[in-house]
Amino acid sequence: MIRGEQFVEKLFLKIFGPVVKPIMSLFKNYFKKIKKLPMTIAQKLTQMVRSIWGKKETTIDDYISIGERLIAKKLILIVLIITVLLSYGFYRLTPIVSAKIRGYEIIHMNSDSPIKYSGKVKLFDREGQLIYEGDMESGNYDGYGRIYENGLLVYEGQCKNSIMHGNGTIYYEDGKKKYEGSLSNGVYEGSGKLFNMKGKYIYVGQFVNGSYTGQGREYYINKGVKYEGNFLNNQYEDQGKLYNEDEQLIYVGQFTSGVYSGQGVEYWPNQEIKYEGSFAGGYYEGQGKLYNENSKLSYQGEFKAGLANGMGEMFNSEGKVIYKGEFLAGSSTGEGQLLSETGTVLYKGAFLDGQPEGPGEMYDYEGTVIYQGEFKNGLYSGLGLEFYANGQVKYEGTYEYGSYKGSGKLYDESGKLKYEGNFSSGSFNGIGSLYNSNEEIIYHGFFKNNQPNYTGFIGLSEKKIIELLGESEENVVTEGVQTINYKDLAMRFELAAADPKDNPAVRVITLYGRQELLGIKLDMSAAQIMKTLDDQVNLVTLPPNKVWEYRQDGFVYKFFINDQQFIDYLEISPQ
Repeated sequence: MIRGEQFVEKLFLKIFGPVVKPIMSLFKNYFKKIKKLPMTIAQKLTQMVRSIWGKKETTIDDYISIGERLIAKKLILIVLIITVLLSYGFYRLTPIVSAKIRGYEIIHMNSDSPIKYSGKVKLFDREGQLIYEGDMESGNYDGYGRIYENGLLVYEGQCKNSIMHGNGTIYYEDGKKKYEGSLSNGVYEGSGKLFNMKGKYIYVGQFVNGSYTGQGREYYINKGVKYEGNFLNNQYEDQGKLYNEDEQLIYVGQFTSGVYSGQGVEYWPNQEIKYEGSFAGGYYEGQGKLYNENSKLSYQGEFKAGLANGMGEMFNSEGKVIYKGEFLAGSSTGEGQLLSETGTVLYKGAFLDGQPEGPGEMYDYEGTVIYQGEFKNGLYSGLGLEFYANGQVKYEGTYEYGSYKGSGKLYDESGKLKYEGNFSSGSFNGIGSLYNSNEEIIYHGFFKNNQPNYTGFIGLSEKKIIELLGESEENVVTEGVQTINYKDLAMRFELAAADPKDNPAVRVITLYGRQELLGIKLDMSAAQIMKTLDDQVNLVTLPPNKVWEYRQDGFVYKFFINDQQFIDYLEISPQ
């Protein structure tokens, strides 16, 4: 490995030696000359001094003309040498001699005995380090002076009883200012400036007992003003202004213990007013106005803990009132009114969490009432009245999630009753009564999705039938089959029991009126019924009548057609 390296070195020198060697020689010569330069200068100066000093003045060249006088070069040389020696000696003198020259008494703390000197002193500790320089009275720092620690200046200014007192400057270890201003008994007192280690302001203003108290300015680290106004014990107090790091206003107003408290104005980043009014504990509290970033009023009224609470008004993005009434924890809760942009009342009543909840009234944009009753989550829910545009009652009963649910009555626009009974999902579902235009019952029984559900009677007992429809005009039993006929409803029930031990139950229902079911009316022609039911009809000829069978949902519907091609009657039975 070593031989390989030697081979590479020889090869390098062989190729580049002729070029590199002259350059290296040139640099070596320069380095030798530079190294010898101080000695060369000293030798030249010595030769010059000897030539001047040892030579007698025999020619005019041995003198220098200054005005009309000739001064010997030897004399000038002697003066220069003496000046250099004196200057060197002055700067090499000890601090003690320097102090003596300037009128300071030099004192070393070599014993435990108290110092009682009065006058200007330089005070050194037992290790010989300067700890104080300045005025002293009876052994105490008194007047103007400088205080040192570990040889570094830490204070410069007025002192009293060996304590910083009066105007002065305190320094960091690197010599930069820490504080500049007035002090009392060693702490900041009065007007002063506090700096960080980079020389930037921390605080400028009044101090009391070392804390910010009075008028002043607080600064961000290495940036601009953070707060200007009144302070108390290092906290914002009374009137002041708060800024962000871009020197934009955040708040102008009153403070208590460093937080917004009292009357004030808060600002958006675009310097538009965000809130103006009363504060407490840093939150909106009491009367105030809240604005959006486009200076449009969004809320005015009472606040608590930063949220709308109490009586107030809410506005849309264009500054129009859309709600006025009670608020709780930031949302409309209690009694209030919803309004259109034109000021028309759309709802008045109870609210919960921003939605109508409880008793209330709903209106259209013309101010006409369309609903009175209970609400839940902003929807009709509970007992209520719904109205047509002409003011007539449309529905009275119970609601759930905005739809008819439970017991209710439905009216037409003239106020006549159309239906009374049970509702579900907004439709007739369950037991109810259907009325004609003369408010006469044309059907009473089961409903499904707004249609009479005749199959609901299948399987009911005589007792249940009578409970639903009342006593019938005809109720006979023939050969084990009981027939109950309701002529006013054009319905007939056949009841039988599969086992003699069982109670008879409805097995066939016969309709012979103008009832509606399956999307047809029984007074329609056979052709119309055929078209409506389409090809799902099975036609069976039973002279002298024709019978059509239609099967759906487990039931058989038998249409008996007369010679005039209309329905004589319809039988419904289970498959």
